[in-house]
Amino acid sequence: MILEAALLGGLTGWLMGGGLRWARRRRVRALPLVFCALAVEGLVGFGWPFALFPGASARTPLLLAAAILKYGIMAAFFALNLKRPGMPLMLAGNLANALVVLANGGRMPIGPWISVFSGFGEEARSRIEASPDYFLAEGNAHLLFLGDVLPFRGLFRTMISPGDILVAAGLFLFVVAWLRRPDTRSGHKPGGRDAQIRRIKPRAFM
Repeated sequence: MILEAALLGGLTGWLMGGGLRWARRRRVRALPLVFCALAVEGLVGFGWPFALFPGASARTPLLLAAAILKYGIMAAFFALNLKRPGMPLMLAGNLANALVVLANGGRMPIGPWISVFSGFGEEARSRIEASPDYFLAEGNAHLLFLGDVLPFRGLFRTMISPGDILVAAGLFLFVVAWLRRPDTRSGHKPGGRDAQIRRIKPRAFM
């Protein structure tokens, strides 16, 4: 859903006359933080922390530490750019996802009804069981209503959470505003070059 929101935001911004040349003028603060958070998620997904610290007793502490690090980094990024359009929504979605993940020992619960939705099936259940940071909630999840309980069909079939919806909505608004062409209909800024010329002109004829 996040990818679809970014693509739709880019298309909308382009249809509104925006483009990358305008986006380059709008700096985003602390952008490397996003890549750091993605790196943490990738390391957990591939199971590298568990290879370094094997044993069932270390699994939950490692997952919790990774979740705190990932969501904390993203929260810092959103907070640093909070005045940008869409950032408050993304911050709220990030916090909602962090809350349910931390409440479940560093793992995101997925609705047990996933197998009844067309296009998911038993293969999806087996992938979830093999994932280190997701689990199939079968009466043993906290705050399940904040988990991945909603089926979504976009470029990929997946389950999404309410937090994901907030993040996607915020990302759409951010990308549209980021690409937007500056509004020049209001005229030149006070004190700009034209204003300076107007102040100089009377003296030229004295």
